[in-house]
Amino acid sequence: MAILFPKNSDKFRFSGMNKGGIEITYVPDGNEHDIACIFEPVCGYKSFWESGERLECQGFYNDNRYKISIGVEGDIGSDEYDYGVDCLENGMSYHVKNGTKTKNYVFGISWIDNVGWDDPIEEDNNRDIET
Repeated sequence: MAILFPKNSDKFRFSGMNKGGIEITYVPDGNEHDIACIFEPVCGYKSFWESGERLECQGFYNDNRYKISIGVEGDIGSDEYDYGVDCLENGMSYHVKNGTKTKNYVFGISWIDNVGWDDPIEEDNNRDIET
């Protein structure tokens, strides 16, 4: 499932501090579906895992010196939630299972300009997906 929103959509919540979120409301229909937040880079990038408690997150650095992190609420392999989450090559996804009751899914997004793979940064500042 791919979902596109116009720029002025109320589904985007950005704080102006290089972080924000995309909220998806999806009423489960009893079938399995994936809801993903992905990007198609126009240049090379490196990725790494940035997980925290009840958070799965992946960071991407690109050759143009910016970093973007995409996070979801959940734990890979956990039965705590009625849905699954997964790390993709170019983003993150929720997996709506048979019997899922959850209707709201949030992708937390943060980005940093002018930073490279070898530059030290404080990762915990990027994990706060609340806006």
